[in-house]
Amino acid sequence: MSHKGPKSVQGLHHLAKACLLSLILFLLVSVRADDIEVYLQPPPEPVPPNILFLLDESGSMDNLVEPGITRRDALVNALHRIVDGGLLNNVNATLLGYTTMREDPTETRLVAHTGDFTIVGDDSSHFRSAIDQLQSLNYTPTTDALAAAVDWFNPNRRTDLIQNSRSESPLAGDPEELKCAPNRIVLLSDGAPNTSTRTGHEGIACAEVHLFDDFSDERPGWHNDGARCANEISAWAYQTDLATGTGWDGVQNILTYTLSFGTTPGSPTQRFMDQIAARGGGESWHVVDEDSIVNAFNTAIAEAQDSIDYAMNAPSIPFNPDNAAINGDFIYVPLFLPEARGFWRGNLKKYRVDVDDDDIRLLASPNISRIKKAKS
Repeated sequence: MSHKGPKSVQGLHHLAKACLLSLILFLLVSVRADDIEVYLQPPPEPVPPNILFLLDESGSMDNLVEPGITRRDALVNALHRIVDGGLLNNVNATLLGYTTMREDPTETRLVAHTGDFTIVGDDSSHFRSAIDQLQSLNYTPTTDALAAAVDWFNPNRRTDLIQNSRSESPLAGDPEELKCAPNRIVLLSDGAPNTSTRTGHEGIACAEVHLFDDFSDERPGWHNDGARCANEISAWAYQTDLATGTGWDGVQNILTYTLSFGTTPGSPTQRFMDQIAARGGGESWHVVDEDSIVNAFNTAIAEAQDSIDYAMNAPSIPFNPDNAAINGDFIYVPLFLPEARGFWRGNLKKYRVDVDDDDIRLLASPNISRIKKAKS
């Protein structure tokens, strides 16, 4: 905003605009100033992360965790606690349940119980109702479900395999609003993969899997085939920039986290899940009950929220008596260290402003000028 006044004041205003950026950069390395501690505070209106909860609805989710409580019950209770605790309030999330069709066990069944991605806090009652719709049905097509979840994020692809959703990518929209949002898949499964017949992903042949050769199940080959390409899918999602058009900065990739529910430590199933997370840039947990599910979900959600990549503009302090950065004879320059977390550490640099005709000088603490006069 311009200010009318004597010619000398207008000259000072234009002078500050022209030279202040170079002055500030010089000051930061050459002038010793007072450091003023600033209390840490979260950035305003943080960007909501995109989290797809990919949840096993196979028949083994009917197995008991404790008397009267099935694995499905423990999962449902854990999700209710997460929502009630408010941690998902500013998360763009969806629940995608997966199993196979009852009438055709070779066909994957994918249901978006919450519908499309939505900010949970905008309608938490809808999210709570959707949690109760999780079921325990048939087989465990983990690899095919993971591929569909990745496709849902991909703005260049529209999967038609998911029921109850338009499958619109959370990355389909204005890059200025979406480019800082972390993308996560949180996969929970309680059994070995099966039913998939994939041999390649994105035009590249997948490595053969022999994790289940000594598996106690009478059909180890069925599980080896079902596991094939899972590592390649999570690695591709982690390494690929899904949005590269105009306005997108950085890499819009997906990290995959896994929860092995009730599996035997060190078993082929748990190693299968661990490998998906390791290749997908995420973490893996072995969970056994409601509390451990809550702890794992809390960690995954908190990590996504803390990893928001906020950008910091170069400091610019217009020479304006009405500007809040100037108080009396002093000017305050903010210095903050960008970090992959919800809080930034930093302080303010304090300088004395000396104005004489058309000259502006910023003085260090002893009132000694360490910069040259700026002429208009």
